[in-house]
Amino acid sequence: LESKSLERTPKAVQLLQPFLPCPKDDNGKPIVNKTGLGSSAALVTSLVGALVHHYLPSFGENKMDKNAKGGDITDKEGGKEEADILQVIHNLAQISHCYAQGKVGSGFDVSAACHGTHVYRRFPMCLMPDLLQQLEILDSHSDNAKQALRALVETTPWAENMVKAPRMLPPPLQIVLADVRGGSESPSMARKVLAWKQKERLKDPTARILHWDDLKELNSNAIELFQKVQAIADEDQDQYDILATQVSSEWPTDSLLSQLSTTFGEIRSQLKQMGDAADVPIEPDEQTDLCNATMQVPGVVTALVPGAGGY
Repeated sequence: LESKSLERTPKAVQLLQPFLPCPKDDNGKPIVNKTGLGSSAALVTSLVGALVHHYLPSFGENKMDKNAKGGDITDKEGGKEEADILQVIHNLAQISHCYAQGKVGSGFDVSAACHGTHVYRRFPMCLMPDLLQQLEILDSHSDNAKQALRALVETTPWAENMVKAPRMLPPPLQIVLADVRGGSESPSMARKVLAWKQKERLKDPTARILHWDDLKELNSNAIELFQKVQAIADEDQDQYDILATQVSSEWPTDSLLSQLSTTFGEIRSQLKQMGDAADVPIEPDEQTDLCNATMQVPGVVTALVPGAGGY
């Protein structure tokens, strides 16, 4: 835009030629802005999906084992076969993304790229490490590696109810992204948090892990509140119009949106405290100031740092 003396507006972007190459730094390395929204997972999933559909006839000859359970999402029109293909794409993309990042993450970003908005429960940790280790040791094109990969994709049972049926964001709500020009390294941040969690677990395997277990409960509460808002969205439209003119701190405490806002405030607090405990800037002070200022805008339910957090 700058080289063409164009303004930084969506209309000006439409004037640019599609698929322009990324700008490069002084060392010739491409400059790619990080959004923290799972862009790498979306890219991996898109590529895997394209390859699976390209070679779709071969999957038709070898249907997935009926014991494979990737979730409970099915397509009403496409039937079981299309659901099986989606399972293959999901499982392959999860494996590919873990292999590319060199670690086993939660997998929610790959699942979101496959299924859209939904409630996600992660796959068992035990599924990935053995395969990733084999791929490191073996030639990835060897028969043993291929057999191990195929077994995990097609015949190994993944978690029951890992993916709940697709859900839409309740009608009165929308997500707005504030673009960034850089970002923290999500994998390294996640590794430090997991190392902290493991250290806390070793102190007392039977005890709650402060912040971590609190977040699990708060996340479940947020899901439940989203579902309640969805259920009565049409009935409360007039109330939502009124709340949109007020900051969240002024909302009636019995309002579902007020409760949702409070729950997200507690989630933010626990994330920040966990980051401090693990020495990971999940919500740095600068981001805290920005989020707090955003919360003073009328109609805002919550303001969060996307992705794994950071700068």
